[in-house]
Amino acid sequence: MVKIEFKCDGKKLSEAVPLDFGTVQAGTSSAIKTVEVLNTGNSDAQQCTIESVEATVANGFTTTAQAGTAAETYRAQQFANDATSGSWYSYAVVGIGKDFPNRVGGTISKTNGSDSFATKWLPPASGASGQKTWGNVFSCVYI
Repeated sequence: MVKIEFKCDGKKLSEAVPLDFGTVQAGTSSAIKTVEVLNTGNSDAQQCTIESVEATVANGFTTTAQAGTAAETYRAQQFANDATSGSWYSYAVVGIGKDFPNRVGGTISKTNGSDSFATKWLPPASGASGQKTWGNVFSCVYI
């Protein structure tokens, strides 16, 4: 079984402790956040990818409603290999052997394997003010 944990700014992310970009002026970028992905399970996680999606899903069944349009939320989030990267994408890939340009996820080893990715939020200048909510989904395969 794969058991994945996400940490940002030293905090374990969860539905109760979400990734928070803070207050961001429309037409500008949030601060870049670095998220650590840790596998504490007893199986390797392979082909690991992360992308932003319309709604927040926790534990595979409960949902939190989206707040904001697609352009203001999940389509405005970008991902990179690290905070200094000049290449940003609409998805992230993590693990040993990852290939960002070709969207090939790598492997996060069992028991204590980890990797990280950078992400930022760039709400459009024409976006409405107010709190925005959307989700990120992690996917992988394991044997």
